Amino acid sequence: MKKYTHNEITILQYIFLIVGTQMGVGFLSLPRVVAEKAGTDGWMGIIIGWILSVAASIIMVKTAEKYPNDTLYDLLIRFFGKTLGKVAIFIILGYTLSFSLIIFINTFLYIKAWFLPNTPDYLIVLLFSIPVLFIVRNGLRVIGRYNELIFYITMWLPVILLFPLKDGSFLNLLPLFKVG
Repeated sequence: MKKYTHNEITILQYIFLIVGTQMGVGFLSLPRVVAEKAGTDGWMGIIIGWILSVAASIIMVKTAEKYPNDTLYDLLIRFFGKTLGKVAIFIILGYTLSFSLIIFINTFLYIKAWFLPNTPDYLIVLLFSIPVLFIVRNGLRVIGRYNELIFYITMWLPVILLFPLKDGSFLNLLPLFKVG
C-alpha cells in the first residue's frame, strides 16, 4: 500500500503545476523584462529554459515511475546517500521557501499597484494569505486541482500577447546571437 495516496496528483495536474510555477505572476510582464535585461536575444533564452525545464520534468516523471512509493526525500537519500541527500534536501527546501516568498511578494505588489492602491498593506497580505493557507494546508492534491482550475480560467491570457504582433516585424529579432 502506498503511504502518500492522499497526495497523489495526475500527470495533467503535474503539468499544470509546472506551468503555473514557471509562468506565475510574471507572465504579463515577461516580454518587457526580457527585452530590458537580454535585448533582442532574450527570446532564445526563454526557449532554452523551456527545453531544459521539460527535460527535467521528464526525468522526474521517469524516476517517479521507477520508484512509485518514494518521496523526493526518499529519492535524494537513495541516490546521494544520507549526508549528501540531506544537504540536497536542505538546499531544495531553502530554494523553495525563498521562491515562494518572492512569488508572494510579487503577487502582493501586483495586487497593490493594479487593483488596490489605497488599501493598507497588512490588509492585502491578510486577505491574500487566507485562501493561500486554505489551499496549501490540504496538500499537493488540492494544489494540483487549484492549478488545473486556474489554468483553465486563464487560458485566454496568451491571446492578449498576440495583439502587439500585428504592429511588429520579425526582422526585430535579428541579428541572432548579437550579445554573445
